Amino acid sequence: MRQVTPRHRLRRSPGFTLVELLVVIGIIAVLISILLPALQSARRAASQVQCASNMKQLATGMLMYIQQNKGKHPPAAITPITSVPGCYPMGWWWANELVKQKYVNSPNTVRPDGTRDFGAPSPFRCPEGIAPDDMTGSAGEYPTSGLNNSWREYSVEDGVPPSGEAFGIPSWYQLNSANLSNGNRLFAGSSATPFIYFNNATGNPGEFGNRERARYLSLVRKSAELVMIVEAGDANFNHPGGALAASLVDNKVPRLAGRHGKGNGVQYKGQPIHAWTNIAFFDGHVGLYQTLPIGRQGLGIRQETIFFIQRQKP
Repeated sequence: MRQVTPRHRLRRSPGFTLVELLVVIGIIAVLISILLPALQSARRAASQVQCASNMKQLATGMLMYIQQNKGKHPPAAITPITSVPGCYPMGWWWANELVKQKYVNSPNTVRPDGTRDFGAPSPFRCPEGIAPDDMTGSAGEYPTSGLNNSWREYSVEDGVPPSGEAFGIPSWYQLNSANLSNGNRLFAGSSATPFIYFNNATGNPGEFGNRERARYLSLVRKSAELVMIVEAGDANFNHPGGALAASLVDNKVPRLAGRHGKGNGVQYKGQPIHAWTNIAFFDGHVGLYQTLPIGRQGLGIRQETIFFIQRQKP
């Protein structure tokens, strides 16, 4: 006898029609468009927090270093000196010193073959700073373009113990420093920074003993307001010359990097730029500020954020 398959068993389960499939794809696309900005915002917020944590770690290490050295501030950097044998022939760099003295832990970026390795995590690297391969522009493009956002390294030391290998710590952060301009003298100048960048390869030895270039913790009278570390790519970010000096009229800090948050209307190459920056102070705390001119509607780098020693008024 021939077996007959019931009609209900011959029915195929209904599948998606083309219209239904397109509707589902459309819904998914809408959800992605809604969630993606939120995820991007969360990622950038996490990067800003990581950056602030980095700066707090560096500020703590610097305060420990200063206290261990009887309150004397180290230089921000020293250009390699060739005029005096044995006097900083490889230069000097604050990031290298903090790591060598074990005040801060960070990997040496110089491989044994002399090439560089930037892959390991480091508290000296801002998660939103420009990568080494992307360094473009100039340090004068305010506030967040080109070299403002990149790394800098003022000394790579050769044969550093105990390994005897070359040693270098690049940093996306800079001490509140400026070079050997007259304005950076304690008594003759009016805008002395808490740290000195000894930028004159032949004139540096004569300046090391100049008491107007000496910096001590006793000069810090408002530790919660005097700036210690900034996001920047230049040790001389605070004393620009030439065309950069004109922007100081608007109370801007022209080499300060604004790597975080939303833009403040400033554009670079037709694109809005991020306009918030972390600043570490001498009491160890870190604050987030807009890189707007001082005093504009109470926004931006606030008036009580002090960059120069002489501005610490009672």
